Amino acid sequence: MGVAEGMFIEDAIAKYGQKNYKNQGEGMQHMVQRLLDEWETIWEDSNSKNQLNVLLCTHGGVVTNLSNHLFSDFGYKLGDGLTVDDLKFPFNTSVTVIDVSKEDLKDGCIVLFGSTIHLGAEGMKVTDQRIV
Repeated sequence: MGVAEGMFIEDAIAKYGQKNYKNQGEGMQHMVQRLLDEWETIWEDSNSKNQLNVLLCTHGGVVTNLSNHLFSDFGYKLGDGLTVDDLKFPFNTSVTVIDVSKEDLKDGCIVLFGSTIHLGAEGMKVTDQRIV
C-alpha cells in the first residue's frame, strides 16, 4: 500500500480517495506477476523435493489476488460450492486450500477459500469489502 501502509483506512481514504487508497504502492499488474512467478517457483521446488503438501501463510490480499488469477488466468477449477463471487477478501486466520497437479502447474482446483470452520464459525465473512 506504499505511503498508505500503516494508516487507518478512514485516514487513507480521506487522503487518497476511495478508489486510490490501496494503490499507493506496487501496481496491481506487477504484484500479480510477482505472485504468479512465486507460485511457479514454489511448485517447481516442491516437485523437485517430491513434497506433496506445502503450507503458505500470507495476507488476505495476497491469497485473494493469487486465487482470482489462478482461476481466471490459469483456469483453475473451483471446489464444490465455491463460486467466483466467493473469492473475495477472506476473514483473518481463514484457510484456503489449493490442489495442483504435479504434472501441470495450470491444472489445479481452489478447493476451499477463506474457511473459518477451524474457528468454530463457518459463516464468518469480512463485512468491510473495500476491494476496489
